[in-house]
Amino acid sequence: MTRWMAGVCTVAVVGLCLGCAPKGGLSKGAAALDADKDGQISRAEFLARQQNREKAMTLFQRLDASGDGFLDKNETGTYPDDYWAKTETNAEP
Repeated sequence: MTRWMAGVCTVAVVGLCLGCAPKGGLSKGAAALDADKDGQISRAEFLARQQNREKAMTLFQRLDASGDGFLDKNETGTYPDDYWAKTETNAEP
């Protein structure tokens, strides 16, 4: 019975910890742009944080390798957090 309880507790703790991570596996910096916290950054979410809309559209299209209109962990995962901070100020990343 004790072994079973330990297993149940372990599963519960792991489940809670998984809920703490950004949804979709986005890095902390990229997750800051994910306003609805669905694990991907939509074009609208990305553009909402930008001052220069034309430059932001070009950047978004360059990052959106799949062309689906969203940035997911596969498209944002290789960029460090400071890259995402630069996109918010329109500094050239």
